[in-house]
Amino acid sequence: EYDANPVPEVKWFRNGLELSASGRYRIHTKPDELKSTLTFTDVWENDNNSKISCEIINPLGKDACEALFRVKTPPKLHREPDEQRVPLGETLKVKIPINGKGPFTFKVKKDDESLPDNDRIRVQEFDDFIVVTIPDVERDDSGKYVINVANDSGSCNVPLKVKVAAPPLSPQGPLEISNVSKDRATVSWMPPKDDGGSKIIGYAVEKRDTSKGADAWIPVTNNCKDTNFTVPSLLDGHEYEFRVMAINENGTSEPLRSSNPVVAQLPFKPPGAPGQPEVGEITNNTATLTWDKPISDGGGPINGYWVEKREKNTDKWVPVNMTPCLLNRFTVPSLLEDHEYEFRVIPENEAGKGAPSEASKLTKIKDPNAATMPEFITKLKSAEGNEGKTIRLEAEVIGTPKPEIEWYKGTKELSESLKYSITREGDKCILVINNASPDDVDEYIIKARNPAGSRMCRCDVKVRSPPRIRLPLKYQDVLNYDKGEPIVIKIPYTGCPLPNVTLSKDGNDLTKDKNVSIDISDRAITLTIRNTDKNTSGPYQI
Repeated sequence: EYDANPVPEVKWFRNGLELSASGRYRIHTKPDELKSTLTFTDVWENDNNSKISCEIINPLGKDACEALFRVKTPPKLHREPDEQRVPLGETLKVKIPINGKGPFTFKVKKDDESLPDNDRIRVQEFDDFIVVTIPDVERDDSGKYVINVANDSGSCNVPLKVKVAAPPLSPQGPLEISNVSKDRATVSWMPPKDDGGSKIIGYAVEKRDTSKGADAWIPVTNNCKDTNFTVPSLLDGHEYEFRVMAINENGTSEPLRSSNPVVAQLPFKPPGAPGQPEVGEITNNTATLTWDKPISDGGGPINGYWVEKREKNTDKWVPVNMTPCLLNRFTVPSLLEDHEYEFRVIPENEAGKGAPSEASKLTKIKDPNAATMPEFITKLKSAEGNEGKTIRLEAEVIGTPKPEIEWYKGTKELSESLKYSITREGDKCILVINNASPDDVDEYIIKARNPAGSRMCRCDVKVRSPPRIRLPLKYQDVLNYDKGEPIVIKIPYTGCPLPNVTLSKDGNDLTKDKNVSIDISDRAITLTIRNTDKNTSGPYQI
């Protein structure tokens, strides 16, 4: 505000430089009110300590006034303070640099909860820093603090993490005791609720025989890394108490004790008998067994099974495995091929071996995929048939691998044709002789062959037919011989059943002629005349 007549001109200056009503400056002059105002629309940090002057001028003279412009900045944290570790019972004092113009107000939160103004934590303001103090720190002073620092221009939050260095609290209970046996027991617990501001590096475990003194605690370990431990070397039948302490770099906690003593003894009996073993896959020297678990495990977990074998016609059971089998399945090795065995299984828990199972069925050891010689289950049977009909030959043969089959008539191998039908139905091998004739009479052979070897089976085939003389062509004309020349004439014939054969000349039976020899076989008659003469001439009849 000013007073002048005539009305003066008004000018504003910053550090000697005239300001214009543009940019971040607004100049508003009211001549009728003799008043002028300078407004900063955007205050900068370097505006601090600027000299602002106002000058008025009219024809009669001029006047001026000035003022120091101070910028009031909000508080600002230079950098977050490091985590503060302080021993239990000592005083925490932390200096934290802060930019900004006081006076400040402070509000403190711990673990996201506001602390009352009369709490133990104190915050003091200095020119460019604050000091946070906690006297006689306690365990509960550990935590994450946030200090809100504020002035009229704004505020900032100062995070402060505090850890009180102390021995940990006792492990959390109850102290559980499990897996009690005659010489050991497992104790388990929970980590301490407060680790004392330092990582738990281990636990100390101690035991006490209640038959000893109340202070007769014996260290078991001071380096347990887990929250459970199996205490060894207990005496069977003795009563024990246990206690556990947590350890960090600041010391050892108070102990957590078991609520009730326990007696070192097995809480169960040996298991009952498992199910009868069943024999599955068999090779030439092994057999795979499976069985059901015992109905009763005796109250304790089964640690494994012992397998035994017994050869046929012996009384001795022989152990098979050197260590307990953990599964309900086991392959028995080193068996003898073509021998027969029984098997049984014995379960075991910590109380000892249980009752043996019922013996398995007697099992022969043989590789199911091994080659076996062909074997005729049903052999060929000799067959008869009428001429012009069919004759069927059958044989049943087995072997591994499946045998190849060959059919023979005498020494001649047969093949599929109009005359012969060769088929196979599973293990049954069939040969059908079509349109049977006397020429089909012969010995027939079936031969079965595989890599293990071969076998043959034989039979005779007969064809029922009327007698027929098969006169050779050379005998169908008159035969001429010299006197004294021996004569041998062989004439084939057929017929089944075997026909009666007679040889005569001029109606006279030649069997009585001493000069004549007659040989009759199944298929031919042979006439031999030793000395020919005129009486030899003439017709002969068969």
